[in-house]
Amino acid sequence: MGIHLSSPLVMILVGMLATIWSMDYLKKLTMGMREIKPAMRALSGFINGLLLYAAHCLFYQASPLILLLGSPATVIIYLYLNSKDVLYTYLYLYHKFVMNFMCIYWLVASVVGLLPVGTVPTEAFTYKGSILSLSLLLSSGWVRCLSRSHYYPFNELYSIIHSKKRGRLFFLYLTTCDIFLIVSTIILSPLLTPHLQDTKLENMIYLEIFIKTLLIFSCSYLILFIQSYEERQRQENKAIQSMLEKERSYRNNVQKKGLLYFLVNISKNKLEEGEEFFTAGMLAKVATYEMMVDRFVEKCIHPSYQKKFKQKNQLEFFSQLLQENSHFSQLMRVSPKGLLSCFHFSDEMDWELKETKKQWIWIKVDYIVTQDIHTKDIYAYIAAFNVDNEVREHEKLKISATIDGLTGIYNRAALEETAHQQLLDNAAGAMLLLDVDNFKKVNDILGHPKGDELLKEVARVLREVFREKDILGRLGGDEFCVLISGNISQSVVEARAQDINQRCRRTYYSEKGEPIKTSVSIGIALCTESCWTYDSLYKCADQALYQTKSRGKDGYTVYAHNVS
Repeated sequence: MGIHLSSPLVMILVGMLATIWSMDYLKKLTMGMREIKPAMRALSGFINGLLLYAAHCLFYQASPLILLLGSPATVIIYLYLNSKDVLYTYLYLYHKFVMNFMCIYWLVASVVGLLPVGTVPTEAFTYKGSILSLSLLLSSGWVRCLSRSHYYPFNELYSIIHSKKRGRLFFLYLTTCDIFLIVSTIILSPLLTPHLQDTKLENMIYLEIFIKTLLIFSCSYLILFIQSYEERQRQENKAIQSMLEKERSYRNNVQKKGLLYFLVNISKNKLEEGEEFFTAGMLAKVATYEMMVDRFVEKCIHPSYQKKFKQKNQLEFFSQLLQENSHFSQLMRVSPKGLLSCFHFSDEMDWELKETKKQWIWIKVDYIVTQDIHTKDIYAYIAAFNVDNEVREHEKLKISATIDGLTGIYNRAALEETAHQQLLDNAAGAMLLLDVDNFKKVNDILGHPKGDELLKEVARVLREVFREKDILGRLGGDEFCVLISGNISQSVVEARAQDINQRCRRTYYSEKGEPIKTSVSIGIALCTESCWTYDSLYKCADQALYQTKSRGKDGYTVYAHNVS
């Protein structure tokens, strides 16, 4: 006699298999599901099996099929408590797994019931063995396919579950399968009781249940695959429509504001749209997209941008762009005359390019890369925009944020940042701090315009004395700072300080004829092993400046590092 449906082994095996499988499957259909470790899944399954058998012992008259209704519920509740999905979703998941738990239950019970070979008649052994082997092979194939996430369209199923319209149809299908399975098993289950003495009949019933259950199990997943395939097609069509809409919007925008726009088949290295923009001479020389790029680089692009533009327009780059990000922009300087010799433009744009007196203007080239889902060809929508005014305005704003508006040299913040970075890169050089002597008297007696004129004059002297790579800045008021970059001797620094002192001596006269003499006081700090950061140099130069002022101003002092 085989092992019956109500045996502890069947109940525990069903609880374990169904729970482990369900948790692995359902977490892919819910949002925010935390990872469940294999040991926890196995323990949960074992507990589920014990609960099923305990329920069977407590409610002996209850059908095992009725008891199995509670097993999916425990899995669903467990997942609900561990995820952030909506409760509405689990209505559908529960129905699906009522059917799946029952299928697993009948499969396990049937296989276990057929295990004792002696109960199978010899004349039927070959036939039943073949049926059983084929069924197990099909079953193992389904288990393998469904256990590998990349074979199963979880994203499509997720979309179906969370859509009310498609979700109702899904719910109706699952409910129908549940009712059919429950009714059929309730009809058959009374036959499989401990009182059934005919072993041949019992094994035949087991076999029929096994085949019936496997067919229901397979058909249910086949229908789900069909539903998922339709959902995938719907999503792909939606993505295509979205891309077409984006393309239409992009083209309309380009036609209104753009200089040029092209459609290039990257896979075939061929220009699909945009030939009307080329002049006759240019078009004859651009049979391929690569040739068009070479011609454009040669005729139009500033030398400093040519190499980068070529790199970003290699055919391999577009394949990489398709994988990483379908949109890319490139900013560069081009020749208006070169553009006019190669391309046709609208009347307004043509007049604007002809009238400009600039040798180079800024343009932005936008790329949108797509792939045809049928031919797999890669396409690039390329558009060029005149952004010269915007870039130049941005540069002005950038300069105004770093340059002192009165003197035209760095402001305090920009000076500190630039000098700090310079010293990190190369801890060598010297710092000079300068104060304008009698600046307050000029401001008070002669007025602020004369004071501003004096500050501009000091800044002019500094630009004349120091090199372009040296860092000049106004700290505020009448204070200036200079960082001499690179290795320099003390004698050269002192010679520069003397030159500044000499050039900055001025005499102004008040309305009453009273003379006001102005000059500069300078403090110098040389970079050493112990004094090379911006803060340390500033502190040393400030002390040296104090010494210069205490000696009567109009001079310089070099900080002595051996003196505290």
